[in-house]
Amino acid sequence: MTSDVRGFLDELLKSIGYNVLLAEDGYAGLAALERSAPDALIVDFAMPGMSGADFARAVRAKRSDIPIVFSSGYFDTSAIAAGPAGTLLRKPFMIDELEAALAHYPGLIR
Repeated sequence: MTSDVRGFLDELLKSIGYNVLLAEDGYAGLAALERSAPDALIVDFAMPGMSGADFARAVRAKRSDIPIVFSSGYFDTSAIAAGPAGTLLRKPFMIDELEAALAHYPGLIR
């Protein structure tokens, strides 16, 4: 996810009531998990340094309970399907689609 897309997603999530912590790649995301306990993750499948599926596997090894919403613009997402369980949100997506993906996890705090 580019910094512009991350910034847009940050604003979008805040506008619907979520607190947001951004990470520029999978390694930064894993480091952030050491310092915080997010309620859910939105993970781009194509991240610099490691794929979203690899990131999700690393997260699952530490926090098997955390909801993961994968975001992908790729048509072939078989690697996501083969990876750790999570919801798939296809790009481009609308705000109601993001809200619906997060609604799969009723315990999320806003």
